[in-house]
Amino acid sequence: MADGYYSEEEAQEILRLATRKATSEGGMSRDRLIEAAAEMGIDPADVLAAEKELRSKHEKVELREQYLVATRRKFFGSTTSLVGTSITLFGINYLTSGFHGIWSMWAIWPCGFMALGALKEGWEFLISRTPMGEEEFENWIARQRRKELFVQGQLSDPASPTTMQAAREICAEHGPDHRDHAIDAMHHQLGLRRRDAKTLVKVIYGERSPEVLASLAPVNPQSFIDIARAARDYHGDAKLSAIATVREKTGLGLAEAKALVDNVYREQSSVRQTPPNPPVSTYEAARQALAEAGPEHKLVAAHLLQQRTGIGIQEATDAIEAVVELSH
Repeated sequence: MADGYYSEEEAQEILRLATRKATSEGGMSRDRLIEAAAEMGIDPADVLAAEKELRSKHEKVELREQYLVATRRKFFGSTTSLVGTSITLFGINYLTSGFHGIWSMWAIWPCGFMALGALKEGWEFLISRTPMGEEEFENWIARQRRKELFVQGQLSDPASPTTMQAAREICAEHGPDHRDHAIDAMHHQLGLRRRDAKTLVKVIYGERSPEVLASLAPVNPQSFIDIARAARDYHGDAKLSAIATVREKTGLGLAEAKALVDNVYREQSSVRQTPPNPPVSTYEAARQALAEAGPEHKLVAAHLLQQRTGIGIQEATDAIEAVVELSH
């Protein structure tokens, strides 16, 4: 500090202390903050940019906490599943074949593959708090944001610029040597049909003309439901055949098609279990018919009652007469 000149660190410290003193009574409004900055010669645009940067930092901190929770939950879920499945399979193996050495047991093979998956989840969990996990964290953020866009209905059209941008990010993430993974990611994260995802990948890598995008129809979830209902009505109780039909017609994966078919079958079951409305009594129907026709038109009322209940004309006439007598 010399001759009224402050270094950058000193200026920041003075402003920090002054701001703390000004906000000690309950904070500072955004307008007051911009006014105070303007008095110090700071452009309001710079204040807004700094505000945006601060919010971005806070958002990233929250996302990192969510990411750590997700990786931890995924790892412990895989480990629990591995332990439970291993105990079950080795128990069955021992009871059916006995023990003749660890390598003679068939249960070691499926459990070994599950262990590899658990090791992968464990590695991601271990590096999630280190700089080595930063790239995977950024990929996770991108996937979460694409999922939000899909939920908001902004990624349902394969030819939209938003969908194309998200598809390019997925292709860049997986690389040209892992196109199948990119197609799977587009299917699960963007909600695209697999055939549309394949077309997008070919367009992105220059193997197809962008003009083919015009032929891709937006995903319409209601049309999927209609197809599932039609498959249910056609196949009846053969649910597996209905699932196969839905997959063929919609391009959905097995899990999505099964969930859709299960839903429409539950829908049908609930309709069957709903009790029908109780029939209207003949007396009540006669009273309504007489009220509509008028007391002076008993024959018209009898014909109305006959049309509504299906009883004979004589029975309908007697019912109308009974209503008239009881009303006096």
